[in-house]
Amino acid sequence: GAEGTVPSPGKAPTAFEAKTTPDTLPASAQAVSGKDIKVETDLYRAVFTTRGARLKSFGLKDYAATVEPDSLPFNLVGADIPATERPLRVQFDGPTMRFADDVRYTADRERLDLVGTAEARSVSFRWEGKGVALTKTYTFQPAAYPIALEVGVQNLGQERLSGRTMLVWTTLFED
Repeated sequence: GAEGTVPSPGKAPTAFEAKTTPDTLPASAQAVSGKDIKVETDLYRAVFTTRGARLKSFGLKDYAATVEPDSLPFNLVGADIPATERPLRVQFDGPTMRFADDVRYTADRERLDLVGTAEARSVSFRWEGKGVALTKTYTFQPAAYPIALEVGVQNLGQERLSGRTMLVWTTLFED
């Protein structure tokens, strides 16, 4: 993760309540469900959810989950992972900013189909609350597995924010 402060351009920084967790967010910001955002490339089908802008499933088209002829694609995200523990969770931890992004983001699209295309394309998610705006932008290549992730934190208030930003991947695969 990165350490430091996140100043707002052209403004004095604003405080993000200390000890803020999803449990202390206002009811309007608490996520109880999310909408699926589907991404398809030549190599995989990924489903993200607006709840936390996290990865819900990642099925590899060229790899079967079992040896059965009608097997589903191998899914890199365990189906039994609780919604609050899904991969690509962003967490902030520090004296003025303590927050796990289990909130409902808005997405700039519902579906992204890159099958047979040549150009990279992105899906962006955004959430505002508690004096900050969070953005997550995932960029996909049509014929490659790596996914680029850019996380943005914008200070919308007047006080300084400080703390660490962490990216968390949870899986239920056994060693």
